[in-house]
Amino acid sequence: MPTLRLSHRGFATVSAGLLAVVSFVVPSPAQSTAVTAPLGPIVRVSGVVPAPQSDYSTSKDSQTAALSFVGSNEPLFGVTPSQLQLERVVPSVSGLKTLRFAQFIQGARIEGSLVSVTLSADLHILSYSATTISINSKLSLKPQMTPTQIKGAFQSAVAQHLQIAATQIDVGPPVLTIVDSRLVDQAPAGDTLAWKAMTSVASNPTSSAWSFIADGSGELLAMSRIARGITFQPNVCDLQAASLADYAGQNKTAGVELVQRITVRKTGLTYNYIDTSTALFPLCGTNYVGANGPSADAAIKNINTTWDFYKNVIGIDINEELWLGNIASTVNGDRNPRISAYINVCFNDKTSDCPNYANASWAPWSSKICRSYACSGIFMGTQYDQALDVIAHELTHGITFSVAFTDYLTDTSEAGALSEGLSDVFGESVERLSPTSTPDPSWRIGESVTLEDAPGPYREMQTGTSYQWDGSTKAIPAITNSWVSDDSHTNNGPINRLAWLLANGSEPSSPVVLPMGTVPQDGICHTLSECTAITRMNVLMYTAMSSVTSTSSYFDFGKAMINSCFSLVKTKTDGFNTSACANVQRALSATGISKLAITNTTRVLGKVRPKSWKITAQVRSLTGAVPMYLPMRLEKFDGTKWAIVAQGQRSCKTYCTSLNGNVSFTVQWPKITRYRISAVLPVGSPLTISKVYRL
Repeated sequence: MPTLRLSHRGFATVSAGLLAVVSFVVPSPAQSTAVTAPLGPIVRVSGVVPAPQSDYSTSKDSQTAALSFVGSNEPLFGVTPSQLQLERVVPSVSGLKTLRFAQFIQGARIEGSLVSVTLSADLHILSYSATTISINSKLSLKPQMTPTQIKGAFQSAVAQHLQIAATQIDVGPPVLTIVDSRLVDQAPAGDTLAWKAMTSVASNPTSSAWSFIADGSGELLAMSRIARGITFQPNVCDLQAASLADYAGQNKTAGVELVQRITVRKTGLTYNYIDTSTALFPLCGTNYVGANGPSADAAIKNINTTWDFYKNVIGIDINEELWLGNIASTVNGDRNPRISAYINVCFNDKTSDCPNYANASWAPWSSKICRSYACSGIFMGTQYDQALDVIAHELTHGITFSVAFTDYLTDTSEAGALSEGLSDVFGESVERLSPTSTPDPSWRIGESVTLEDAPGPYREMQTGTSYQWDGSTKAIPAITNSWVSDDSHTNNGPINRLAWLLANGSEPSSPVVLPMGTVPQDGICHTLSECTAITRMNVLMYTAMSSVTSTSSYFDFGKAMINSCFSLVKTKTDGFNTSACANVQRALSATGISKLAITNTTRVLGKVRPKSWKITAQVRSLTGAVPMYLPMRLEKFDGTKWAIVAQGQRSCKTYCTSLNGNVSFTVQWPKITRYRISAVLPVGSPLTISKVYRL
């Protein structure tokens, strides 16, 4: 039987702006308290800091280094260090930190301001960005309201807006702030002295909001509702039960008709299909016909199971990811972030399959209606909603695009294979960690789909096998010298095999790779404690994913895996130590991900020996990708052992591969010498060494 591949549908890059779930109340200008003197122009800058200007290693700490950098570049930032207050330190892999500062003036926070500075562990400034407002020297701030008046004003203004009793409103500690219409969306024009506080309706955590009231008048200026750490029921629409009238609002905004009705001749019945000729997709709304009915039960359950996995294992709320269907208030008036999905789908290019589109896909929804231009949904043909690993695979595409692969991926790129592989890894892990799943020692993807024309499974992770459209199979468990560019659903075999090895351990006849923790004896994870190998593998994969991009190669991902592993060791994450990282490197080597080819090494032999020799080499991964800025090592044999002559450091000022993967060393050897070149890889890595040459 012909089989298929799970995929994301490719489109041009979609700009991912900030999606806020917001409703505003704007009073007349006379009701707000203006700042005595207007603030100056907005300053927006960003950039990367070159060496040696980036060196702040003599500073006491990262905060001192960041503020010193700002102080040395005051004209650039439009702000002095004394106007900044540190609000958050965001840690990242390899000791990186991003410090986020807000701008203050006379004790009032300028809402929407930001100065961010990213530093390395040795206090080198790597990059920066800033949005600030130049301060007028004649500015005067004189708050008029007392603490008691402030709390009462918040309760009154928010209660009036929500049309409930003031006694039902809880108010957090107020903060004096300046609301400027240039930095706060839809706020009153100009600069307004205001108070900001977290407000909520008693016993209703989903009502939490940042609320702003004008100092003096107490009028509500803006109210930004938020929902953090709370899962909302996803919206799942049965396309074949949909009413086209529900999509009129989306059609009007997009200027195109997204859903059309056609007749499928082979059955004589009328079906709905999604017209993708404009590369736009619909979003499923809470109150739409065909939404969240009995036919959607399986999809809703599987989406919620996937949400539980990411929350409990990885520690993130996928409802907060920009690329996962966060719906703006322009759809049904629904202000809560929800995952959007469709079942029983067919497309204009697959009308002959209606309603049995034999695939499942993730697709970005790109139009003004989403406000952030970053909404998305998952689309499934008949039966695919029944497969937990399929739904988790497609949802993961939204997460990986949000975190790493924000640009368009071709099906034959290594990053495309990484994207598909990571979706397989997390998708299958969701199923393996579910106590209701059945044992599946080879980790098959989509095995529960039993369509007559396109039954699963579609891939097998243990062997890196993909099932082709013609019914044949292709196994690529490791990257070798015979690697060829192929479909990303085929070339993801090495990362699938890597995940299986780290979660299960290698077969007796293979190079030793140990599972990263416990493995269930009966193949079912009754509790997470029985399956720590899977959970640790997932934590490592997710951490590594945050360091790759749409141009990354398999070798880049391998480096990210090792960097992430040692970062987790430094943070004393359970189950991670130097032995665990050495085991990860063995798995990377077994799958060929971390292997290199060092070729075209200098081999010139001459009768006349110059005073110095320039030794060069070319470095490539086994896929042909160039490992850029990789520290390299030159060694010579002294008759008894190999001695290091020169070695590149992590800073890569010397002896590292170039943008073209080339490296060079200059030596002064008076007599014929045996030498070799190797890559400087992390502790526990098997060396990648060139052949031995004489010079």
